Parts: sequence; structure tokens; C-alpha cells
Amino acid sequence: SIKHEKIWNARYNELVAYKKRVGNCNVPRAHPMGLGKWVDKQRQRYMLGKMSDDRTKLLGDIGFRLQDDRWEQKFNLLIEYKKKTGDCNV
Repeated sequence: SIKHEKIWNARYNELVAYKKRVGNCNVPRAHPMGLGKWVDKQRQRYMLGKMSDDRTKLLGDIGFRLQDDRWEQKFNLLIEYKKKTGDCNV
């Protein structure tokens, strides 16, 4: 709907402004006014295949990472741990 499009565009512009101020798109979850929650929601929508190509491109163009690298880093550490110990009992 047009209303949802306007809301998405407003949040996107907030993210662009955040990046200009801070230098990255790593918005903390607890960011005031809900920008951090919006960022999380965009990642969820992307992972579920529910994000349009246009929005994916817009976010990518400003350097927004749609996949949270921190999860993958921790997962890789777990793989290394399992290779060494034979289990995932961390």
C-alpha cells in the first residue's frame, strides 16, 4: 500500500541519515524511535525472501548488510570447536 511505502521510505531515509552521522549502518536494537527494530525487520524479511529486489538494492547501495555477519562468525567458531572437541557442548 502507499502508506506502507511511505513509512518504509521514511525509515530508509532515517537509516541514510544515521549512516552519514555514524559512518555505518550498524544500528543498535535499542536505538531511539525504533530504527534498530526496523533494521532487524529488514534482515528478517530478506532472509524469508519477502523483500523486493528494489528495496534489496536500495539497502545494498548504502552499505547495509542484509545478513548479520556476527551470527556467521559465531557459527564458524562453533564449527572449529566441534572439529577440535567432537561436540558442540560449549
